[in-house]
Amino acid sequence: MRYKDVLDAEPINAYKKELQGIFNIYPATAYNIRFDFDYLIDRGLLLKELPCPMIVATSVLKIPLKKSPRLYKWPP
Repeated sequence: MRYKDVLDAEPINAYKKELQGIFNIYPATAYNIRFDFDYLIDRGLLLKELPCPMIVATSVLKIPLKKSPRLYKWPP
């Protein structure tokens, strides 16, 4: 995808049918999944959600986090 593609894109409703077709076939994930998926869900798309890789990787990478109730920080 190029910057110009984004600038010239139609609003998401123009792609809703195409996007829903993709989401009907494939489960999806994203870093910070709630931010991205809440945006799509609020616009009427139905998603088969996989776990957030950022949260799953936290207990594997074990990046120390200072002064927090959580033991480890989310990876970038």
